[in-house]
Amino acid sequence: MFPRRGLARRPPAGIHPVDIETSFLNETQITALMEEMIRSIFKETMDVELPNPFPRMSYAEAMGRYGSDKPDLRVTLELTEVTDAVKDVAFKVFAGVANSENGRVAALRVPSGGAFSRGEIDEYTKLSASTARRAWLTSRSMTSRSRMKPVCNRHREESP
Repeated sequence: MFPRRGLARRPPAGIHPVDIETSFLNETQITALMEEMIRSIFKETMDVELPNPFPRMSYAEAMGRYGSDKPDLRVTLELTEVTDAVKDVAFKVFAGVANSENGRVAALRVPSGGAFSRGEIDEYTKLSASTARRAWLTSRSMTSRSRMKPVCNRHREESP
C-alpha cells in the first residue's frame, strides 16, 4: 500500500507547526503570547528558564555591533568603531572611507588571533571576500619578543 500524497508533505517527526487563530491582537500581544508559550515549553520539557521578555535588538544596533542583521549572539566578538582614529592616516583605503559621508571603519579584535596560522588567516580572508565588505585588513600584534610581519589583504568590490 502506498502512502497518500499528503503524507509526503508532512514535516519530519518531532516538528509540529502551531496554528494560532486570534482576533484583534496587535504585534506586541502576539509576541508576548508566543514568548510565554516558548518559555512554558522550555520550562516543562527541559526545566530551562528563559528570560521574560526575550532580549531584543534593533536592526541599527545589530549592524553596528556585529555587522549583521542576524548576529549569532553565542559569538561574543563585536566590531569596534575606529572611524575617527583612521581619518588622518596615510592608508587611503581607511582614510577615504572614514572621511566620506556616512563612512565607517570598524575593527574586529580577535583574542589570541596572533596565534592563527597563515592558512587560517587566508581562510578568513576568503570568507571576508564573500561579504559586502569593501576591504579586509589583517594584522598581528604580539606581546612576546618574536618578530611578526603584518599581513595585509585588500579586496575590492568586483564590478558586474
